[in-house]
Amino acid sequence: GERFAGYLLLEWSDVHDDELNRLARERNRLVREAIEMRLPASENRKVQASLIQAVIQGATMQWLIEQDGPLNAFVLMQTERLIESLFPEG
Repeated sequence: GERFAGYLLLEWSDVHDDELNRLARERNRLVREAIEMRLPASENRKVQASLIQAVIQGATMQWLIEQDGPLNAFVLMQTERLIESLFPEG
């Protein structure tokens, strides 16, 4: 939540330390796979999962700058907007 800014230093380590980078890439892959498993069957599932992950991570960075309400609510709102766009039939 509000202490998220402190995690930016950890992200820096994920980029610059080889072992932490390996673990971060693995974590990203697992997140995408978890999202993909929950999506409707489609030939575009991998792309959709990647876009949803990108919105979650991007919304977190947006919130860091804008601080519009609680972090979890902001990320959820942005993610829901994307999902409604990807799957308008509900």
